[in-house]
Amino acid sequence: MHSRLLSERILAIALTLGAGSAWAQSERWQPLERIDVQPGGTATATRFALAEASISDDGRWVVFSSTAADLVSADSNAQSDVFVRDRRNAGTRRLSLRADGSQALLPSYRAQATADGRFVTFVSSDGQLVGNDQNSAADQFLLDRDSDGNGILDEAGGTSMQLVSLNTAGATFFNGAKSVIAALDTNGNAVTFVTLQPLAGNDNNGQPDVYVRDRLAATTRLLSQSTDGTVGNDESPDFFAPPVDISDSGRWVAFSSNATNLDPASPGAGLGIFLRDRDSDGNGTPDETGGSTTRRIRVAAPGGMELPIGAFAQFDLSGDGRWMAIAASNAAGPNPAGSDIYRHDLGLDLDLPVVFVAADWRKGNSTCCGNQGPKISRQGGVLAFTSTQNYSFAGVGTGRSDVFVEAGTGTLTRITDYPVPASQDDGLSYGVVALSANGAYMVVAVAAAGTSASAAEGYFVYQRDRVFDAGFEPAP
Repeated sequence: MHSRLLSERILAIALTLGAGSAWAQSERWQPLERIDVQPGGTATATRFALAEASISDDGRWVVFSSTAADLVSADSNAQSDVFVRDRRNAGTRRLSLRADGSQALLPSYRAQATADGRFVTFVSSDGQLVGNDQNSAADQFLLDRDSDGNGILDEAGGTSMQLVSLNTAGATFFNGAKSVIAALDTNGNAVTFVTLQPLAGNDNNGQPDVYVRDRLAATTRLLSQSTDGTVGNDESPDFFAPPVDISDSGRWVAFSSNATNLDPASPGAGLGIFLRDRDSDGNGTPDETGGSTTRRIRVAAPGGMELPIGAFAQFDLSGDGRWMAIAASNAAGPNPAGSDIYRHDLGLDLDLPVVFVAADWRKGNSTCCGNQGPKISRQGGVLAFTSTQNYSFAGVGTGRSDVFVEAGTGTLTRITDYPVPASQDDGLSYGVVALSANGAYMVVAVAAAGTSASAAEGYFVYQRDRVFDAGFEPAP
């Protein structure tokens, strides 16, 4: 096994050196099957069915929320629900059920799962998923799909649901949780949530803030505060509410904010990305006074000039807490009309730009390229993103997107719609929705390129060809 993996890595290096080009096709990702399907395997009747998704390291479990009513039988609530697709057994199960096993009557959404698929967190407005929900507001929930620990997920009597958006006394609160994709550590112990409710004594800003619930310690702690304990002077996350990220260990949490006082050494102006180290003194006790820090993450061009991240914060934190993939704009770079993707080394505070030359990819009269939605693997070795070109076709403004991957060697590969179709309006448009933590699997959204729908639209799982075990990941 190890010798075979080593041979593949040597082959990857050889391909890179032989290609001599930043856009050589050295990566091979194969589309497998569609996951937004009815029980019989027919495509769902709902267009753009998935709101978000996560996929396990072994590629078996895909957790997502959807408004589609035909993914499972007896779905009659006309609401968004949380589902899991079991790719091994080709079945879909609804997870956001009430305590008595009946369907929820109010929406459940913003789902996220651990790398093994066992723990799932999501927001729900339904008040009967657990017995202690007393606030008549949306709340953050955690589902343990293997609460008896026997390794069999979703078996009868072997799952448990609990409400995690709780105050320091362990009770629900009036405002509940906001609609944000939360984060959870590998063990499902540390779970983040966002609320307008002031749950900490220093939370006096009248704005949404980021909190973390430690289930084992039964504590709730404010994260969107400065190192000296000053709460942010604006909303966290920002108005557009990008996902909150957490490292596998639960130590590092990344979030966006419009606050200018979270890092006095780098106040910025407006929207920023921040990293909270919950155990900066390294003594193993998170969130203790004097043992946590907050810093603003800056993306810098060669020479040190800070680059703008735009009106929408787009970032992803690696599982080891070492790397962050960030979208930012550089008017002096190789993609001056759009945005670029940077791999930020949090340990060295160093930015490594993904070498994307717009002239190599643009087609016809398109404006190229808006690179967005970055996803990064556990150790930073695999980075995926969506690149969009906007153009006019038959007098109508439209666009098309493709998925690119930079893996280990630094070579950029377009994994969708390759080679490029001759016409701007043919083919399909693609976008990365989720990347497994080990960089082996991806969920890709497929839509018609141009102005009309296509029978080929849907959500598909892609697998990296050089995958031999669930622990695979190339070195960054």
